[in-house]
Amino acid sequence: MHPEFSAEAEALVAHMPSSVLSTLRTTGWKLRLRKEQRQGWSGSLPFYFFWCPECEHFAKDYPHGFIARQYLTCSHCGIHHEFVPIWAGIAEAWRDFKAMRRSHPGTARLANKETENR
Repeated sequence: MHPEFSAEAEALVAHMPSSVLSTLRTTGWKLRLRKEQRQGWSGSLPFYFFWCPECEHFAKDYPHGFIARQYLTCSHCGIHHEFVPIWAGIAEAWRDFKAMRRSHPGTARLANKETENR
């Protein structure tokens, strides 16, 4: 639980349109706010605003863990919520594609020939 993030989430609720709050509550979507760098951190991280059905509060947190198994922690009750960004699957597929091209050098030559013929 993180009291500072809880207070920030409550302040967001006061300024957020009710339609957005309702959508987040019913769909379980997470709203990306912005990147922040806190005192003592070496870099910035993206923060998300989301509804916790366990304690029925809106919360604010940043992703924890590795990309394929990331989670957000409710700043009120401490429950972990699975969170894998939409682009994570695309990044994983791209990484696999590049690895395949490295393991099959002929594939890269074919791609280069197709480009030259255009």
